[in-house]
Amino acid sequence: MYCASKHAQDAFCSALRKEVRPANIKVSVIYPGLVNTSFNENIPGANADLSRLHPEDVSAAVNYILSAPPHVVIDELMIHPLSQDY
Repeated sequence: MYCASKHAQDAFCSALRKEVRPANIKVSVIYPGLVNTSFNENIPGANADLSRLHPEDVSAAVNYILSAPPHVVIDELMIHPLSQDY
């Protein structure tokens, strides 16, 4: 189910991107790798897994996309820790 939902999200964004681009609306997708959050039963406040991304890394990726010049579109951005294969 997890993989199917991710594929559905990708397909939806691809279709939406094609539909709204003539109106100069940008659609970007960020594919984050392992992020050090409470997902997957991590206990908030426990020792951080320094091999994972920090939430701030993902927010920096969002800011990067939002700060692109008006004539630039970033369709997809994959961000993951160096220690993670994608």
